[in-house]
Amino acid sequence: MESSEIRLLSHNDLPNAVDVMRKAFFYDPLWVYLYSNEKNRRKYLEKFFRVFLSVFINKKNVYGVGYPLQAVAVWAIGLFLIRKMLILKQNHP
Repeated sequence: MESSEIRLLSHNDLPNAVDVMRKAFFYDPLWVYLYSNEKNRRKYLEKFFRVFLSVFINKKNVYGVGYPLQAVAVWAIGLFLIRKMLILKQNHP
């Protein structure tokens, strides 16, 4: 069954979401620079996205499109706001 509806992902979707993100970032210049060896890049992308997506799935901030999963989006703005607040707090005790 194919669908283009946007849906909130759960931990059941994690393996497919990791695969979608790994494929999307496999030739990203930063990841190629960090891991020029394709076997290592695949391994570390999978590890990174498994942890990253798990955290944001717990926060209900990961969405996907399609059955089977075709695209993944992560709403991570809260992470950046928290970091900025901590930096501001450190600079202004």
